[in-house]
Amino acid sequence: MKPVREAASVVVFNQLEQILFVKRPKTAKAWANMMVFPGGKVGISAGTFFNAAIRELFEEVDVSLTSPRLWSVLDDADRRTWRHRIVDDKDDFESLLRRTKCLPQHDELVPFSHVITPEGSPHRFDTWFFLARIAATDMPHKAHGKEDAVQPSQDVEPAPSRPRRVAFTGTSVAVSCLFLINLVVMPLKPYLTEPLPVSEAFRAPSLFPAVAPPLASTNGQQQQPGPVAQFERLYNAGTLPPDVSYFYDPVHVVEVMRTGVSSTSCDDADALVTSVLGVPFFPPDVKSAIVDAVCSLSSNATNNFGTVGRSWRIYLGAKKVDCLSAAWAVMLPAHNSTTSNVATIYYVFAPHILSPAWIIAKLSYRLVVSVCIFVYSVYRYYRPLWHLRWSLQRLPLHVSSTAVRYDVVVGEPTCLVLSNAWVCLAFVVDFWGSTEFFGSACLRMGQTNDIGLFVLGVLYLGRTVWCAYASLVVLNATLKRLHMAQWAVPANTTTLAIAVTVGGGFLTSVQVKLPPLMAFYTWLLTLVNTVDGNGNVVALDDTAAMVVYVVGMTATCFGIVLGKKYVGQSVARRRSHLRHRVCTGGSVYRIFQLFPMVQAQCTISQTGSDCYVFAYNAADELIEVTRVSLVDQIDLTQKTTARPVHQTFVETAPAVGSLVLGREKEGAADVTLYRGANNSPWVA
Repeated sequence: MKPVREAASVVVFNQLEQILFVKRPKTAKAWANMMVFPGGKVGISAGTFFNAAIRELFEEVDVSLTSPRLWSVLDDADRRTWRHRIVDDKDDFESLLRRTKCLPQHDELVPFSHVITPEGSPHRFDTWFFLARIAATDMPHKAHGKEDAVQPSQDVEPAPSRPRRVAFTGTSVAVSCLFLINLVVMPLKPYLTEPLPVSEAFRAPSLFPAVAPPLASTNGQQQQPGPVAQFERLYNAGTLPPDVSYFYDPVHVVEVMRTGVSSTSCDDADALVTSVLGVPFFPPDVKSAIVDAVCSLSSNATNNFGTVGRSWRIYLGAKKVDCLSAAWAVMLPAHNSTTSNVATIYYVFAPHILSPAWIIAKLSYRLVVSVCIFVYSVYRYYRPLWHLRWSLQRLPLHVSSTAVRYDVVVGEPTCLVLSNAWVCLAFVVDFWGSTEFFGSACLRMGQTNDIGLFVLGVLYLGRTVWCAYASLVVLNATLKRLHMAQWAVPANTTTLAIAVTVGGGFLTSVQVKLPPLMAFYTWLLTLVNTVDGNGNVVALDDTAAMVVYVVGMTATCFGIVLGKKYVGQSVARRRSHLRHRVCTGGSVYRIFQLFPMVQAQCTISQTGSDCYVFAYNAADELIEVTRVSLVDQIDLTQKTTARPVHQTFVETAPAVGSLVLGREKEGAADVTLYRGANNSPWVA
């Protein structure tokens, strides 16, 4: 089998779109007497395809891609001498560069194509083709090397320099704006459940005393002191809408639930308890008291009306955020002789309403977060998007493009915002600073009688996803610091939000149907409690249950993101066979698959910010579709070289940058980022 030798070839053209060819000598071993592009074998001294391409250009056609130019430091005779020496010994080019103190300019070469000669050919080469744009005055008229340079025809008219037409597609812009609006209003979504400072919600001080009274029972002629009696006057069969089991009182900001229970339910006490709305927030002794009261009253044929009640407090996250709960059972008379007595169990949950100053401060905080999200989105995404449009109007997408019109399908900035540590921290602070309505959301998700309130509860409790986003940001920093980025698979932000919202809603809805889950929640709720002198629980602390819930949702996201160890081993095996590769159009993701440490964010996917550029020629035919990504996705600290395009070479750079993956050096990825014109923030 013929050995495959590495080679580099360069397509040289000028602003008149003239291309430089050389004619091979008749005595050449390969492709004799043929018109070819300048190029040659890489060799050991060159080291890279880029160095070999620059060397062959100088040797064969006297084109210098160095800084400074070789023709500025050597006269014609010296250059001719050196070119003849390089023909005989390729190492002399390195000696020439050291003597003249010239540096090869890799950023003037744009990788274009990679070709390996098929098996069976008399000569086999692994060749990289590059594009190089130079001034017309630099085009050589005659070369003095082993090949002849052919002067391009002067009959070619200059290409028109009118700006290209660039348009953002209307549908993608509309979708992007909707995502932006969603991000901006996200800090204000809790007000779908919480009362606004300007609302008419009023809670009389006498309605909810500072200390909840112990268990008390009365008959129908007496009024029970404390919250239970006051709640009974507000919420009963005469004041609540008929056939409504879940009711929200926006005036007093109170959640009211009632459950009808037949006397036959006493045959199964556990089933009776689980059928009561709001039972997850009941202390164990209240559950027993309710069952005993209902069953004892229903078994007394002479007593057709009776009431039993209890009230207690629930602390959510902090001792100053306490919510008042009350439950009582009302026995109703039988409707006819064939029907057993029916009891109605009422449960009321009153979230703690903090001072107006705190509510206004929280609203101000959320407005500031909304403004910051808007500014951050514009600066990090829409500003680069406008830069892309400006660049495409003046420069081609790549140097060989013949497009005269571009249509751009834009992305959206959600992934950029959600992977920002400060934004996540702001939402986590807001979440733990608004725990007073956490219980209301859980109760709404525990019922399906009012679908509207159920959806609002899901949306409010779905805010726990921000704790998951924050933990993934921390996980990303940890994995990259430990050089274990290959263990993670970047997850889509929408997938994470759906997983947390649906998973949390499902668990909250079915916990009363699963006795082990219900028992575990009750145990968490009673870890910290307050008991009065009669042994009755008058206060519960729900902080432990909240922490377990948030940790569970975060663990769900971890399960989505974290990969297995063999993924990293597979990448390592693929990396060992890699010699030199370039990716265009979504190249960052192919690079990330090979070298996970190069990606700036390894836990949250950034694909949503990508744009797709549709290029059309003069006949209005679609000629290519290119996916471009933000340069910010690349971690430039992981031994990745950023090469900004200086003003001197801006005319040779395309509108967007490119990534080149070369040989590994000391086990690290040799990834080079060539920035587009004007330090373009995009890479193809």
